[in-house]
This record gives sequence, structure tokens and C-alpha cells, in this order.
Amino acid sequence: AFDAAAAHVPREAAAAGVSAELVLAAAPLRPGDETRAALALVPAPGTAPLAGTGLGTFIPERHESLEVAVGAPAPHPRSPEGLIVPLTLTHGPDAPGEGGGRFGGVLTLHRNGETLHLRVDTALARGAADAARTPVASALFAAADVAEDSLGAATEESPGLALMLLFAFLGGLLLNLMPCVLPVLALKVVGLVELGGAADRQARAAAFGYVTGVVGSLLALGVLVAALAAAGRAVGWGFQLQEPVAVTLLMSALVVFALHLFGVWRVGTPNATGLGAAVDARRGFVRSAGEGVLAVVLATPCSAPFLGTAVGFALGAGPATILLVFAVLGLGLALPFGLAALVPGLRRRLPRPGPWMTTLEHVLGFALLGTAIWLAWVLVALAGADGVARGLAFALASGAVAFVAGHSRSRRPALVAGLLLLLAAPLALRFTPPPTRAEPAGWEPWSPAAVVAARDAGRTGFVDFTADWCITCKANERLVLADPEVEAALARGARLLADWTRRDDVIRAELRAHGKGGVPLYLVYRPGEAVEVLPELLTKERVLAALAPR
Repeated sequence: AFDAAAAHVPREAAAAGVSAELVLAAAPLRPGDETRAALALVPAPGTAPLAGTGLGTFIPERHESLEVAVGAPAPHPRSPEGLIVPLTLTHGPDAPGEGGGRFGGVLTLHRNGETLHLRVDTALARGAADAARTPVASALFAAADVAEDSLGAATEESPGLALMLLFAFLGGLLLNLMPCVLPVLALKVVGLVELGGAADRQARAAAFGYVTGVVGSLLALGVLVAALAAAGRAVGWGFQLQEPVAVTLLMSALVVFALHLFGVWRVGTPNATGLGAAVDARRGFVRSAGEGVLAVVLATPCSAPFLGTAVGFALGAGPATILLVFAVLGLGLALPFGLAALVPGLRRRLPRPGPWMTTLEHVLGFALLGTAIWLAWVLVALAGADGVARGLAFALASGAVAFVAGHSRSRRPALVAGLLLLLAAPLALRFTPPPTRAEPAGWEPWSPAAVVAARDAGRTGFVDFTADWCITCKANERLVLADPEVEAALARGARLLADWTRRDDVIRAELRAHGKGGVPLYLVYRPGEAVEVLPELLTKERVLAALAPR
């Protein structure tokens, strides 16, 4: 009991490895004035980051001549691992002048399931007359403005877990309509046709295998996300596609699976011959579970309505909530084909099996190779031309191992080839990031300061949070944002691009500030108005309405 009570005694921020600084927008302090301020908190190198940490409360110490209003937290613009707290100071008749007084309070942070209380003490008028004109102070106030707009209303009422689970289920259900999952859905159509005349036991095994593959892989992803959060590294939906090694492994898996559809190799016993053996290899729990895993892997580059909100809620909660939301998301993704396999009446309405199924599998193999080409294009942004060459070579070697496995009379050659590939992987998958890319013509890089600059100039700002690996983002860009009317409307204001192709903690924190777990996110800022959040699936009419002059 004494230890539990002692844990709630505030520690000095400096002793916890956190430096604190108060920057004022105007100084010296004058009686009756109202001044904006930003409390900047930066962890020392080697200590746990503050970014992604839940801010419970900041309670300022009582000051005889000050009233303090506390705003919502925001990521530090100069230190991705730090935080800032926007403040508004109202000065009484005895306000201290230049260089006078101290400012302090107790900051409560929720990190990795623990609550941390830090006592902050800093100079009240630090930065003084020139503070507002320094780059750091300007960026701090810009981020504070964005935090007040985006988080102020969101903190008034927190959505319930039941609603977020409903959103997760609906988001998983709608993922079946996204282009990422279409190759796997076509494969499931083939699988359902094969089950048309199968016994109920076989159908149940296939349905259970697909649900197990989908839910199990999403739970594994949830465990990884929770582990990274516990280690102090916050991530978002599709984070694995920000890593060139993960993109290369996914590209290689698609090549290997395409070779499976072409008949180069089959799941099952070596030297299995005859139509019966081939059909048996294409049915059952193992193949359905593998297709479920593939569905999840291909679904992560896409986002769907409700999905971003549910995942964003989960990423801001504890490990148990993360796993629960990801499991419900998997149930929504697996539901259509799970039901279709289990309901005999639906199976009987499907086409009869025949040679056309082999042709369809070959067509789907080319579709998977097309997806692999798209991943190679994503790899350009992550690792440059040299990285693409390494990735393609690894994918080719993976295909060669599958070929050996499919044509060997025993398992030994395949095991040897697979072992050689594993030994060569650390050397082959060494990637270096290419230089930073320039924004497309007419677009500026996003930052909190750029948003405030556009507002101060009286311009409407449109912010596109996107990534090369986000298929939903690219569809919106090609079909809506590239429309001539939309282009003209965007050109009348400020166009800001937040590229999340590579890992960026400031962008991730801004996504989370708006309750999103990943891209796309579209924001419209107007001078003197609250930020407007557009839907994840854009339409021309919706964008034009948001950008229309008022």
C-alpha cells in the first residue's frame, strides 16, 4: 500500500529524464493581458518517448497573478518523441515583468499501462520578447493551434468500446469491397465452387480454416502492435508496409502463391499425381487458412469506412482493447465467405466445377503478379532502385525454391534450397533509404506551422495524409483529386501533403489526434473555423462542397 501511494507522488521532470520549457507568445507580461504559451516536454536521449502517450491532466500550480487554461496535447514539431501542451495565460494586476516568476504544475501521463506523474518547474517568462519570432516557438504555437482545433472537441466525449467494436466489424466487412482483397476473394469463389458438392464436414473445415487464418493473423498483428507500443514505439494501420523488408517478403509471398496457381507446385504430399490428389490439395483447412492469412496481408494497404476510426481507438487503448478490436475486425472480414461455405443452399447455387476453374486460377495468378509489381513500385520510395533490384532478386529466389519443392521427388532438395535462401536473406535484404522526395507540383509539405500560416493568410487549407502503399489513397487521388474541377478548387487555397510512405512519428501523432489509425485522412482548414474531416472514400461533389467559397 505504501509503494502504491508512493507511485502517485509526482517526480521531478528532470529526474525522470524530461526537460520542460515554457515559451510565451508575448512578453513582458502586462496586467490584464491574455497570452498564448506552449509548454514543451522533451525526453532525454535513451529514455522512453512521450509521443503517443496519453495525457491525462495537467494541473498548474496556483499563481497569485495568473489564470491558466490548458489545451489538448500535440506532438512536438522539433522532437517527434516529445509533447507540447498549449496554454492560455490571463494575467492579473500583479503580473511579473520581464524575466520574473516561475511556472509549474503536475503532468499526468499514461504510458504502457502505468501512470506517471511529473512535476514541472520552469521560468515563467522564458524566451521573453523575441520568443514569438524564433522558429521553435513559432512551430510550437502552430502545433498548439492544430491541437486545439483537432483535439478539443474530441476530448469532450470519448466513444464507447461497444461502438468501436461495431465500427471494427463493419470496417472488416467493407474491406471485402476494397481492391486490395479482390484477388483473394476471387480465389475464395474458386474454393466455394470446389465445395459445391462437398460434404458438410469438408465445408465446415474450409470455413473454419478461412476464419482461423483471418482472425489468427489479425490477432498476431495486434500482438505485434501491442508489443511495439509497450516498447515505446507507436504504429498505425499498414505500418509494416513502411519497412522495405516487409514489402519484399510480401512481394515474394505473392510470387510463390502465383506459382502455386500456375501449377508449378501444390500443397500436399510430394509426387502427388492425378486429378484427385490435385483437388484434395486445393481443398480443406490448410489452404483456407493460408488464404485467410493472405487476405489480411493484402487488406492492410486499404482502408474502409469505419476502419480507421476503430483502429485509431484501439491504438490509443491498452493491449486487451487492441486484440479485441483486431479480432472483431477479422470476424467482419471473414464473415461473407464463412457463411457462404457453411450454408448448403448458397453452395448449391454456385456454378458446377469444371476445367474453367483451372483457367480462372491462372488468371488470378497473373493478378497476384500484378500486385507484386505494385509492391515493387512501393519499394522504390522506401529503398530506391538498388532496393528494388534486391527485392526482385529475393522474390525470384523464393520462386525458385517453390519450383524445386514442386519438382523434387523428395523433400531434401527443397529443404536445402530453403535453407540457402534463409542464409542469404540477411545479406539480400539490407536496404538504405533513398533521398527525400519532392512534393508533386502545386503541393507543399504538411506541418502544423504550414497550416497556421495558411490560416493567417486567410487561405483555405486542404491536407492530404497519404502513402504510396495505400491503395485507397491512390484511388482517391486518381479518381477525385486529379479531376480538373477539383484541381481548380484546390489551387485557390493551400495544398498540403503529409506523405506517410515512410515512418513519420509527427504524422502518426496527427492521425491519432483525429482518431485515425492510418491513412487516408483528408482535412480542410478555414480561417476562424474548426477543422473539417472528409470521409475516407472521397467523391468529387463532397470535396467541391468542402472547398466552396463562403
